[in-house]
Amino acid sequence: MNLLLLIFLFFAANAVGSDEFLPADKAFKVTSRALSANSVALGWEIAEDCYLYRHRFKIESLSPGIKVNDTQFPPGQAKNDHQFGKVEIFKNEVNVIVELERFDPGVSNLTLKIVYQGCAESGICYMPEQKTVTVALPALSSGQQNQTPAQNVPLEVADSEQDQILSTLNNKPYWFVILSFFGFGLLLAFTPCVFPMLPIISGIIAGQGKHINSSKAFWLSLSYVMASALTYTVFGIIAGLFGSNLQAFLQTPWVIALFSGVFIVLALPMFGWFELQLPGFLQTKLAAASNSLRGGSMWSAGIMGVFSALIIGPCVTAPLAGALLYISQTGDAVLGGAALFSLGVGMGIPLLFVGTFAGKLLPKAGEWMSAVKACFGIGLLGVAIWLLSRILPEGVTLVLWLLLATLPVFLLL
Repeated sequence: MNLLLLIFLFFAANAVGSDEFLPADKAFKVTSRALSANSVALGWEIAEDCYLYRHRFKIESLSPGIKVNDTQFPPGQAKNDHQFGKVEIFKNEVNVIVELERFDPGVSNLTLKIVYQGCAESGICYMPEQKTVTVALPALSSGQQNQTPAQNVPLEVADSEQDQILSTLNNKPYWFVILSFFGFGLLLAFTPCVFPMLPIISGIIAGQGKHINSSKAFWLSLSYVMASALTYTVFGIIAGLFGSNLQAFLQTPWVIALFSGVFIVLALPMFGWFELQLPGFLQTKLAAASNSLRGGSMWSAGIMGVFSALIIGPCVTAPLAGALLYISQTGDAVLGGAALFSLGVGMGIPLLFVGTFAGKLLPKAGEWMSAVKACFGIGLLGVAIWLLSRILPEGVTLVLWLLLATLPVFLLL
């Protein structure tokens, strides 16, 4: 137990000390100035190791008689982003020219509402920032005034991968949306985002030892998959309806360190170093309920499914963000929740087969079962390191991977 405590404190200390997460106002400093009577320049000074998403800019005039007509962005850098898919980003600085239409020469002060979002290179993202800036415009000449006011519409730029997902949802029947997200889930199941789930479900099956059979392995796997799918549903509806960026919260260093510690705690018993047990009085109270759940491990499989969805979920946000955007724009939480549930089920189908297949192949008895469990323990530690790689320096992460690679040799001694 002392060893476990030291390991967890080491990870937590590195997670806190490795990143000085700047406030958004310091990471992205906004400037504004008038260029002419019909144009202004907006600038962002971007801190080192941070970047802004082009498609997350929104610019809207709050001044009556002045409309945002167009914007001119400089070329950005292409990025295959874990949050939004294929996007364009800006580093160091970005200057945007905003073209205006003015219909009232008496209005000389322009107030703009600007929305933008960025991330740090460590993988931790900021909440969307919203600011208002006021710029004094030169007076209009008689030939510069527009005669017909147009509706003032917020200007958005550059569709991202999540916006393409959103277009799939719009104006489509329910069955099409649900089937589409089931397909998205199946595709995501074969990406690196979902691979870390494999040692988790395999570890649950291996933990049953000689008591496992194909039927029980199937029900354990099903419990894990359904818990993951239901978590996506609840998680998505809450985030969509209340507009809270819960995924950004789950990407904060202390949360990542905490859940990494959970996976470490789950991995160490696989090596036989100690046993995780509930206090005696809780074991007594839960015994009856556990026995009714075909072996007493359905709850643990379900809980692990929830943990997996919460941690690995942010890695699959291209389709997930599309569903959340749909919910926030239409208010149809029922369809959004059903789409997210279908996404989770699609992602879980291969895991269901892996879990059932693993249960069929695991030996009914034999000393080498300890070696099998140790392999799954190494897999769980790999998940913990993979999570910590988002917040730890590359050098520290590399050392952890090297230590993990030498662990099998240590276990054989």
